[in-house]
Amino acid sequence: MKELRKITGELSQEYKAVLDGELRIIRNVVMEGDTDENGEVRHAMIFLRDVTDSKNAEKERRAMLKQNIAMDQLIQGVTRIVERFAVCDLDSGIYEYYEMNNESYYNPTGDYRELLQRMSGEYVILTEKINIQMDDLLSPEYLRKVIMSEDDLYTFEYCTLDRSSYKVMSVIPVEWKGSILSKVMLIAQDIGQKHELEKLANTDALTGLYNERYLSERLKRNGKLHKKFAMFYLDLDRFKPVNDTYGHDMGDRLLKAVSWRLCKCIRKTDYAFRIGGDEFSLIIEEGNINDEFCEMMVRRIKNAIDRPFDIEGRLLSVDTSCGYAIYPEHSQKIDEIRIMADHRMYEDKTQKRKCGRVYNQDSERTPYC
Repeated sequence: MKELRKITGELSQEYKAVLDGELRIIRNVVMEGDTDENGEVRHAMIFLRDVTDSKNAEKERRAMLKQNIAMDQLIQGVTRIVERFAVCDLDSGIYEYYEMNNESYYNPTGDYRELLQRMSGEYVILTEKINIQMDDLLSPEYLRKVIMSEDDLYTFEYCTLDRSSYKVMSVIPVEWKGSILSKVMLIAQDIGQKHELEKLANTDALTGLYNERYLSERLKRNGKLHKKFAMFYLDLDRFKPVNDTYGHDMGDRLLKAVSWRLCKCIRKTDYAFRIGGDEFSLIIEEGNINDEFCEMMVRRIKNAIDRPFDIEGRLLSVDTSCGYAIYPEHSQKIDEIRIMADHRMYEDKTQKRKCGRVYNQDSERTPYC
């Protein structure tokens, strides 16, 4: 009564209550009733109302308004930094495409899966996984697995089939239905200049193979991912006489020819490196990698490199010493894998010296003992 005298109107408060095992929100309203001859309130009217449903509706309305405002701000921000993006409704399967340079490459709106199928036919994913397609990475099912909260950002790099254009795709969550992701924004950005700079930084200028820097990065990356691979270490025996006899220009031509044959020994998904001088390395990451396979690869490498090279009418010949190691079978430490492959290469070299292999620069040599 004292509180009612202080105000004009009603007293109101809300609280939570469990009714029939369900949590509900109850609003309690107290109003003045009748008064006595002195004007004092004799009775109060108390109303209880279940406002759970209206509260939830208001909460959803506010959340939707907040999402719409955030969406508008996001689109305004995106238009300042990117040339094209799409907003995709994962539930209805409809996308809306925006092109900032007024050159609409895709239809302004349409079926989301048809868009993904078209993109899969135009681009190649640059990722650890082999043969994965764009429509797999951007399918509603996959996006709901990798994007679990509003703070998650999913990105991957891709390029055109002819490798003439490199891009990065960023997938941003923009709308949820409860805990289920329902709408995303796909943002494409050109990173061609970045890839060109990385290529220059990771490539041996003479042979076009990957260099020592990228070998170290690749080993570190495979160790971090605990990815099985075989590493081959090799160098060219009796390469120095070529430089001494015919000059460094002829030696460089021979190194290029050796690099070309090495690339023929491996698949496009494998990696060939020139470590420096006449030392090379190979990394093979996919397939049935075991000792039998690696020994077969050593024979293939030697058969390819040990055949004479015809360079400007001269037959130049070198021998190959080669060793290998398998991660994680031979060691679970990446640094030891490299040491083991290098050590086995020198064991191969030592064994050939013990055999007293005959060398004649302009003719084929005697076989291994």
